[in-house]
Amino acid sequence: MINLRRLAVIMKLKLCDYAFEMQKKELCRYIVKLGYQYFKTTRISYNAISVDFDGVFNNPFTKTIDELLFRYITYFSRQKIPIIFLSGRGTSLLEEVLENVRKYTSPSTYLIVTDNLYFVTYNGATIYDSNYSVIYTEKDVTNKLKKYFYEIVRDLLIGYEKHIERVKIKNNNIQIFVSDDTIRRIILTKIKGHTIHSRISLNIRETGKGIDVYPINMGKHIALKHLMNYLNKNSKEIRNVLRIADQGHEHGTDFEFLNTIGGFTTDKVSHCPYGCFPVVSSNGLVLKFNEATKYIFKHIKVTEKGTFQLLIR
Repeated sequence: MINLRRLAVIMKLKLCDYAFEMQKKELCRYIVKLGYQYFKTTRISYNAISVDFDGVFNNPFTKTIDELLFRYITYFSRQKIPIIFLSGRGTSLLEEVLENVRKYTSPSTYLIVTDNLYFVTYNGATIYDSNYSVIYTEKDVTNKLKKYFYEIVRDLLIGYEKHIERVKIKNNNIQIFVSDDTIRRIILTKIKGHTIHSRISLNIRETGKGIDVYPINMGKHIALKHLMNYLNKNSKEIRNVLRIADQGHEHGTDFEFLNTIGGFTTDKVSHCPYGCFPVVSSNGLVLKFNEATKYIFKHIKVTEKGTFQLLIR
């Protein structure tokens, strides 16, 4: 049985003011679709776990990393479950994850655990294994992005300089770090408006810290497909992937990644009924950030080597 209190909270968060824009029949279809997708998400068997790092393994306000999450990762990896970390970061992602895994494992166990760890960096530009070997990399268009930034974007930022902490252009990404939520949304809208007007094919997405601009054929969801193909060719059959991230809203970097069966958000929610489910406890409490991730990990049951189910009803 599905916990109806939990499902009611999920529907409320997903619909929000969106319900007022719907006709009665449309709203009914939406509720049925969302209920079906959530039911399937909590019933199917999974073969891999894919997680964002910032806002999922830590609390973005305190920056504290939960030791228990890495103990879970160690256990899942030893059960031959691939763990895929995805981020807008570069190799600092690998450094932080591997350093924490090393803290909570013995030297002999460390090699077993890290053999099942994979890393998607710079929003899908490059995929690494735990030995820093490149599994996949996108065609480098960084110089084109630099030209776009200096000819177009820089002028759109005039007047907001004091709100911009820094700008980084690297590995097929323009990353504009803006701490103020309101200013960030204004800048995002301006850049997005220009790309639509000029018919430029770029993703303009919001992160928890700023704005990421990268090619339209890139993204965490696309990188995950590349990695699944690689694993399937190397005798690790991956059919269904549990997905956890924090920027699942329509403007977020995790929107497409979470908008499917098995997608859970630890913060921002989209209106789409196909995935991006908020994490809600059995008593109807909405969980955020690393607390949400712990709740999901706690309810994973390994059914056989390399396969598990999610026991959240």
